[in-house]
Amino acid sequence: MDLLDFADDYQQTHPNANKDEIRAAYQEYLKEQQVVSRTSSKSKQFIFDVDGSTATKAAFYEQTYIDRHGVLQTFLDHINDSLNKWDTVKYHSPLVALVQASTIGKSKMLWAAAERVYTVYVCLRNKGSSGIPPRSTISDKLCTFVDDQTALFTYVTFICSTMRHLTSFKSNKTDWFKAHTSNNQLEFWKVIEEGMKNCMDDIRNIIGNRKDYGEVEWHSIKQLVKTCWDSLKETLNSDEPESGIQLLFVFDEAKILTEGETNSTLPTYESGGRAFAIVTDTASKISNFAPSARRDPSWRVQKNRLALYPPFYYIATLDTFMTQETEPKTLKQVALPQYFFHYGRPLWGGLLKATDAYTSKQVLRPEKILEIAKSKLIGGLDLEDWITKKYNEKITISESVAVLGPRLCIDVVPQTELAADLVASYMSLCYYISDTRESVMIDYPSDPVLAEASARITNNTNKIGLVHYVHALIGALREGSVEGGYRGELVARLILTMAWDKACVEHGYTKEANMFSRPMTLQQYFQALFSSTVWQALQDKLSSELQTARIRFTHFIRVTYTPSPKQLLEFF
Repeated sequence: MDLLDFADDYQQTHPNANKDEIRAAYQEYLKEQQVVSRTSSKSKQFIFDVDGSTATKAAFYEQTYIDRHGVLQTFLDHINDSLNKWDTVKYHSPLVALVQASTIGKSKMLWAAAERVYTVYVCLRNKGSSGIPPRSTISDKLCTFVDDQTALFTYVTFICSTMRHLTSFKSNKTDWFKAHTSNNQLEFWKVIEEGMKNCMDDIRNIIGNRKDYGEVEWHSIKQLVKTCWDSLKETLNSDEPESGIQLLFVFDEAKILTEGETNSTLPTYESGGRAFAIVTDTASKISNFAPSARRDPSWRVQKNRLALYPPFYYIATLDTFMTQETEPKTLKQVALPQYFFHYGRPLWGGLLKATDAYTSKQVLRPEKILEIAKSKLIGGLDLEDWITKKYNEKITISESVAVLGPRLCIDVVPQTELAADLVASYMSLCYYISDTRESVMIDYPSDPVLAEASARITNNTNKIGLVHYVHALIGALREGSVEGGYRGELVARLILTMAWDKACVEHGYTKEANMFSRPMTLQQYFQALFSSTVWQALQDKLSSELQTARIRFTHFIRVTYTPSPKQLLEFF
């Protein structure tokens, strides 16, 4: 439960409570939830505190969507291209899976799309989740089914009811979207639920009380959908262009549709027009909605029937908040979290920029954002609880690659289940998915915040040290899910990284979120890298200027060219 929902409930029993009292009560509520989580056999999820929840909402709702690389238009082009290829004989349904790692801005992009296309947005995240956007109030109706037929008819009636309501809706795209995504969405979804009941009556009139039905009945049901679309199309065509998508159904956090005994998925449907559906989830695997061709049940009869549209994964949002104004200008600024937190995933910069609506002060300090980053690297779990469990459990290969990946640039074999798992739950970015969806190319690109989070986790020597992660990584190398690169390359990266960490620790601890991100002299680094004997022999060959030169690293990679002075400055 987020702060706003808690405040509504709390004020019903405490009508005179002020803002501070509500926030204090919410903190106690969160502590109680954490106690319940600790007693559960399942791993404890990371829970936002009041400031974390406030900052996340501010970053999502109040900040303008920044699109430096035309991602939104590329997404809409992908949908329109899919629509142009639509063929009821060839494709399973007009549906595309949106695939990309957490914190990269999938939901933010979809909300921006709602300003250009009539969008029906439903967030299906689990109950009790504090994530943003919150769970839609219609979700219970769309997630709970007694059998597959109920699931199918539920979504048929949902689609029909939504189109009927939009036909009579007297306003623009923005008002339509706000009506079912704001805090007052309950009234909107009540109208949709009532319409679903009416549509279900229409379906019952077609099939009666039978549990099975034939092609004739199914054709009549599809005609029901088409009739709803034809009525809506007349309304939309009055002020819309003749081509391109007109109605977009978005099912966010849709992993729940692939769980449970019914294993229900979105139905096939034929609207006969320019309506399309998107499914996305920050924690689901690619195979949930874009399975490999050989595992796609729709391919079992004929391989030229019921294909799936390729998933969309091109979401280039790294360094979104880094501009000329925020770019560091001095060596001192380079080391300050207030600057380098603008690099990497857009969530870091968004949280850093978030301000309190009442005081206009920064809500989250970089140190708190770093706690979120550490949680994300281990699958969204509470770090302390996770570490406690790892005293008695082995670190998995996925956990090892995720924690070490932002610094070691580990090459994961694209054809492995590990690749999909790292995108699904461990922050790795997806760069390519093959046509058969058998191969998924992934990577952990340069991200100073994740690199700092990685270093904090592996250098937590009082609990679980680096050696535990390396053991799991060796297992991945032996089983062939990870490549070692050229002979000694991965080992060299590890040694160079360990030396950097050693030098940072010797440089002194800091309470700021830059313990392993501060520049140091070449001399300091070499003293940590080499033995005293080797360093003494090398020191005489280095000029004093070179020894006092400042260096800074987040990761080490092999380059096949000689960087120019300008490039070295940019890397720094």
